[in-house]
Amino acid sequence: MADILQLTLVGATDLINVKAWEIGKQDPYAVVVYNEYEFRTKVHEDGGKNPVFNETFSFPVSTNPTISITIFHDRKRHDDVIGVGKLAFGSAFATGGYMHEKLPLFTTEGRQQGFLEVVVKIPAVIERIQAQLAAAEAARRMEEMRISEAKAAYAAKLKDALKFRKQKAAEKTEAQQEVMDRSLVSLNNTFSYAMTDLTSKTNASKAAFLGAAGASAEHFKAALVVDEPDFYAQLCRETEGEEEFRPEIDAYTGVVFAAARKRYDSVEEAKAEFQTAVEQAVTKYFGKLQGIQAVFEKEAAEASKEYMKEARTKIFWKEEAQAEADVAAFKPPV
Repeated sequence: MADILQLTLVGATDLINVKAWEIGKQDPYAVVVYNEYEFRTKVHEDGGKNPVFNETFSFPVSTNPTISITIFHDRKRHDDVIGVGKLAFGSAFATGGYMHEKLPLFTTEGRQQGFLEVVVKIPAVIERIQAQLAAAEAARRMEEMRISEAKAAYAAKLKDALKFRKQKAAEKTEAQQEVMDRSLVSLNNTFSYAMTDLTSKTNASKAAFLGAAGASAEHFKAALVVDEPDFYAQLCRETEGEEEFRPEIDAYTGVVFAAARKRYDSVEEAKAEFQTAVEQAVTKYFGKLQGIQAVFEKEAAEASKEYMKEARTKIFWKEEAQAEADVAAFKPPV
């Protein structure tokens, strides 16, 4: 079905005056011709060079893109041609079904003189354009809604991601704290075990030392009546396996030899002097052990304190950095 074209002739300006040698003004009217259709406006009496028509004509359009419009002066017997114009309305289809222009008019001699103001409307094209604009507007609103929903969803996801990261950081911190607590317990257990083992070994060493010293004392009487080399060999046999006490044994043997050389009149007196030397050596030996134990306890306490401090610092910074990295890497939904 062909589109309907609506042509409005508004009016003309600066027309040639074909009644220049007559009294009064010319009476213009317009005739529109398109294919088999022909339309005529009313006569604007005394319209002169600037008549006004304001009339609209409708007709179906075909492949012919040109409308012929002629302005006449109305006479009783024979009308005179004022001007002729050819309106090409094809551009109206490209401009949304609407044209508004001043059409140049030409005299019968071919000289351009005057203009005709015309308005062209093609309602079907206008309706199609309006429908397309409405559809585009609807699509635009839908897109705005989609973008708004996407932004809201992204904001919600980002909020959830931050919350999730904080929760995971808290859980990891709690887990790391548990690990640290277990490590501290293990460290304390190890320390306690080491202290127990040290105490046990110390007591065993003390008992062995005192046993060796006692055994040496029992042989003291014999030492007073035998030669020194024989006594030392016998003492070494009695203390075999106690190599860690060899320096002390050698020292105590020296005491025994000295006592033997003095040839005490009283065995008990020599034995007492020997026992005193033994006790002094034992005190000195266990003083060294206690000093070692004190240093061990201090170093263990400082190591435990430093471990806890470093562990908490590492956990804090690690979780903060991880949370920030995860949030920065979070991508909006496509």
